[in-house]
Amino acid sequence: MQIPNVNMPFFLKIESGVRKRIIPLLFEYFSPDTNVLLLSDEIVYKKYGNLIYEQIKAHFNLKGIKIIKTNNLQECFKLIKILLGKNIDLVIGLGGGRVLDMGKQATFMSKKKFISIPTAIAHDGIASPIAVLKTNKGVKSLGSHIPSGIIIDLDIIIDSPKELTKAGIGDTLSNYTAILDWKYAASRQKIKTNDFAILLSITAFNALFNYENPDLNDVNFLRQLAESVILSGLAMNMAGNSRPCSGSEHLISHSMDTFGKNNLHGIQVATASIISAYLHGKNYLRLKRFLDKFGIPYHLSQLGFSKEDFFQIMQNAIGTRPNRYTILNDTDLSDDNLNIIYNKLYNENGRNNFSSRSRI
Repeated sequence: MQIPNVNMPFFLKIESGVRKRIIPLLFEYFSPDTNVLLLSDEIVYKKYGNLIYEQIKAHFNLKGIKIIKTNNLQECFKLIKILLGKNIDLVIGLGGGRVLDMGKQATFMSKKKFISIPTAIAHDGIASPIAVLKTNKGVKSLGSHIPSGIIIDLDIIIDSPKELTKAGIGDTLSNYTAILDWKYAASRQKIKTNDFAILLSITAFNALFNYENPDLNDVNFLRQLAESVILSGLAMNMAGNSRPCSGSEHLISHSMDTFGKNNLHGIQVATASIISAYLHGKNYLRLKRFLDKFGIPYHLSQLGFSKEDFFQIMQNAIGTRPNRYTILNDTDLSDDNLNIIYNKLYNENGRNNFSSRSRI
């Protein structure tokens, strides 16, 4: 049996205004002669970057700033050349998923340290060992490493677009069905589970799902969301794969992607989690009520998909990741059965007949 090699961040700070005092954090782990490169994008840098830039410049060997315009794999290779050519020791990524994924993958391949400063909580990639990059064959999830340090300024998060925060909530919600699928696959001897990774993933879900009086404008709720997405990332790191946070709901979302609707990933997997919970015989109505609190879509039509699209989405979902065994592998995906599922899920024929005895 292979023993997982688990790496953990050096530090984690989730505070209001922490971007103004990052130097004491860095000095605990890095010396003043450390060669540093700052990554960001144009919009984020104009808003927050100068403060970070000046702090680093005054206390470390700042080798410049790289503005990220795309998370393309070819651009990632170019970034690696910069890291090696300038003898960079530490990369600090300030921005959203595109910047952070480029930073994680480039530092992983060049064996450099990476500090993540996210400007939104839109998904669990903040602390995951996975980078999503574009390739000639589409978008790929690549094995990476977890950041060496994570700095989350709640003042930045509360100022980020609310739709991105909703996406982060949706991505965390999907942990529930991902664990159902992981255990389901294990019960059929398709894969082994990891109890610690399951604990982290479900703790992340429960802490958010059971939060009293959640509010997108409440800094304490946003702190909990940040903690939950980080726990999700640590769960994947513990497992050595994405199974703790990615199951049939992610396969359904990947199938949605082929329609080119440009919905946020976290919103799609939240909607797909309703479908997956139903297929597992769980009380998907409680998930729906949770999404309703934030105005996160429950019905596929809210994402621009028709009933006919639903048939195609479901029938193509397994093919998006053939090696990932989920409840979909043992579901009748014929048009006739999908018609029944759709009508029951979306209550087209009147009263919903889902058993009140079903539990989350």
